[in-house]
Amino acid sequence: MPFLRKLVPTADQWRRLALASFLGALAFFLLWKGGKPLEATWLLTVLAWICTYQFWKTDSKEGAREPLWLWGILMLFVAWTFVSYLNTATGNYGLDEVLRTGALVLMLLWVRRRAADGSGALESTMMRTIAVATFVACGVGWVVYVLQPVERFVGTFFDYRFHTDYWPNAWAEYLLLVWPLTALWAERVVASWKKERYPWAETLMSNVIIGALFGSLLLSYSRGGSIAFLLQLGLWGYLLSRREMKRGWKRPLAEAAAVFAVALIAFAGINSMRSQFYAVQSAAEKITFTAAEGTSSITERNNFWQDATTLALERPFFGWGPYSYRFLQPRMQDAILATSDHAHNVILKYAAERGLVPAALFAGFLLLLFSSSFLRSLRNTEGGKRTLEIREAMFVGAVGVIAHNMIDFNLQFVGIALPLWAFFGILSNDIPLRGILVPKNVARTVEVVLVTVLMVVAVVEGRHMLLSSLGRHAEARQDYATATKWYEASRAQKYTRDMHLSRAHVFLEMEDVDRASSALSDYFAQNGEDGRAWKLRGDVCRAQRDWECAIMNYEKAYALIRYNGVDVLHALIGTLRDAGRKEEIDARREEFDALTVLYGEAIERNAHYIALSGNVPEFLSLLQTLAVLYPEDEPRYAVIGAKAELNARMEQERLKGRKSGYLW
Repeated sequence: MPFLRKLVPTADQWRRLALASFLGALAFFLLWKGGKPLEATWLLTVLAWICTYQFWKTDSKEGAREPLWLWGILMLFVAWTFVSYLNTATGNYGLDEVLRTGALVLMLLWVRRRAADGSGALESTMMRTIAVATFVACGVGWVVYVLQPVERFVGTFFDYRFHTDYWPNAWAEYLLLVWPLTALWAERVVASWKKERYPWAETLMSNVIIGALFGSLLLSYSRGGSIAFLLQLGLWGYLLSRREMKRGWKRPLAEAAAVFAVALIAFAGINSMRSQFYAVQSAAEKITFTAAEGTSSITERNNFWQDATTLALERPFFGWGPYSYRFLQPRMQDAILATSDHAHNVILKYAAERGLVPAALFAGFLLLLFSSSFLRSLRNTEGGKRTLEIREAMFVGAVGVIAHNMIDFNLQFVGIALPLWAFFGILSNDIPLRGILVPKNVARTVEVVLVTVLMVVAVVEGRHMLLSSLGRHAEARQDYATATKWYEASRAQKYTRDMHLSRAHVFLEMEDVDRASSALSDYFAQNGEDGRAWKLRGDVCRAQRDWECAIMNYEKAYALIRYNGVDVLHALIGTLRDAGRKEEIDARREEFDALTVLYGEAIERNAHYIALSGNVPEFLSLLQTLAVLYPEDEPRYAVIGAKAELNARMEQERLKGRKSGYLW
C-alpha cells in the first residue's frame, strides 16, 4: 500500500538515522556518567545494530573494502572473546564485555567504511560533536569540582547517587583522547575569521584551548594522565617539526610556554574558587607520593601486573573468562584490600581473561594501526602547514589513551571506548589495501549474524536485568518477600552478576536455609572462584549447626579473600571454637595473629578507606573473641582495638564534619 511504503525509511533516511545515532551517542555517553552504567553497553549494542543494518541495507552494492587479513583479525578477536566467555570460570560476569567487544568492532567497521570516501565529512562532523560535548563536560566538571566535596576534577564521569562513584582517572583518559581534536576544531573556528585582521588569533586560540584542557587534566590529579599528556605533546611537536616550517625553536618554545601558563592559571584559578568551599588537595604531596596513598599505587600496580601474568600462564589458551580478574586476583593478594577489578594494563587484562591470542591480536592491530598512521603523518609535509590534520589529531589522541591503559584500564567506559574505536576505524584507512579483500557475501553474512546475536542476547538479558534490579531495590528496603519474587522471576538470566548471592542472603535473612543453599548452588554453577560465596555457604552451614561443613567453606573463603574482609577470619575462628577445636586455633595462632595485626594497621592508616567500612566493628568483635580465647593477651588486644576504634572514630567524624554538597 502507498501509505505503508511511505513509512519505510529510504536509503538516505537510513544513512541520516545511523549518522545521527552515532553522533548523538558520542555526546550522550560522555555526558551520561561517562558511559559507565551497564545500560550504556546495551545502548551501544543497539547503536551497532542500527549502523550495521544501515550499511548492509543501503550500501551493500559497495560492499566491504577491508583486506581479508585485517577483517579476519577483528572477527577473530570477537570470536575468541566469545569462546573465552563460553569457557569462563566466572560466568556470572563478563557478558557485558562480550557485547561491548562485538559492538565496538562493528562500529569500527562502520566508521571505516563511512570515512573511506576520503571527503573528510565524517571526520569533521565527529570533531565538531566531540569538541562541543567536551566543552560542556568541562563546564559541568568545573561546577561539580567547586561546589561538591569531591577532591579531584571528574568532568561528567560521576554518579551523583553514590558518594564514592567519582572517576577522575577515567576523565583524565578521556581528555587524553580528545584534546588534540578539540584544539584543532577551535583553531579552525578561529581560522574562519578574518585572519588579515587577527593574524595571531588562530595560534592563540589553539594554545589557550590546549592549556585549558591540560588544566582540567591537572585538576584530576592523575599522575599517569599527566605523563601521557607530555608524551602526546612530544609526539605532536615531532610531527609538526617534520613540516619543514623553518620557524626556528623560539616560536614553538613560546607556544609551549603559553600552553603551560594557561594550564597553571586554570589549575590555580579553579582551585582558588574551590578553596572558598572545601579544602584543596596538595599537588606537591601527590607528585612526591606523600599523599594518603603514598607509593601504594605503584606497588599495587606492579603486583597486579605480576598476578595477571601468572593467571595468563595458567590458562594461556582461552584465559579465565572476561571480567574474571576481580575474582581470581585476591587469592594471590598479600595486603589488606589491595585488590582490583582489572590488571591495570589492557594487554595483560586480555591475556589473563581471554587468552594470549586475543592479547596478541589486539597488540598487533594497534602496532599496525599506529605505525601506518605515523608513516602517513611523516609523508604529509606538503605546504609546510602549521597544524596537524584531523586524522593526525586522532592518532595523537589514540596513542595517549593506549599509553594510559598500559598503567590503568578505563575502556569499560563507553564514553571513552566508542570514540576510541571510531578513531581506530578512521585511522585504519591509512593501512595499505594489500592482499585479498574480504568477499562481500562473507562479510555481510558474518556481520549480520553477529549483530543479530548481540541484539537477541541484549533484549533477552535486558528483561532479566530489569527484573533483578527491582529485586535489588526491594532488598535494599528490606522487603524480602518482594525481593524474592523478583529474583525468582529472573532466575533464567545468564548475566546474573551477584543476583544469586542476593537470593541466598535474602533467604538466610528469612531463615529459609534450604532455599538459601539452593541459591548458592545456582551461584557455584557459574562461579566457584568467589570467596564471598564460600563465606555465605559457611554461614548457611553454621545456621544449621553443621560445623564440619561450615569450617570447610570458611577455610575456602579464607584461602581466597582473607585480606578483603575481617569477617572471614572471625567466622573461621569462631566456628572452630564452637566446634570444640581450639587446638587448631592454637596451632595457627601465629598466622591468625599476624593477619589481625595487618587489619589493625590498615584501620590505623585508613588504607583504602577501611576505617569507614563495616570491617571496623567486625574487627573489634574479633579482638573480643581472641581476648576470651587467650585471656593472658587481653591487654594487647585491648590496645590494638583502642587504636583502631580511635582512628575509625576520627575518620568518621572527619567524614561527618565535611561540608555537604551545594548541588545534591
